[in-house]
Amino acid sequence: MLTITDKAREMLEQFISQADGGEDLAVRIEIIGRGPKGFQYDLQLIENKDSKDDDIQINSSGF
Repeated sequence: MLTITDKAREMLEQFISQADGGEDLAVRIEIIGRGPKGFQYDLQLIENKDSKDDDIQINSSGF
């Protein structure tokens, strides 16, 4: 399950409004490593057309 907090939603909306690509954007979340305190993540704004075959797409709270 993926939960987007109100603060995270605000930040995503801010990043999306400043990004090139208009309204056809997605957030890609990747696990890039693991440290002593848990996983390390990489978040990217991508255009939907750039999604990979193995991407899992989830529509969450309008995103």
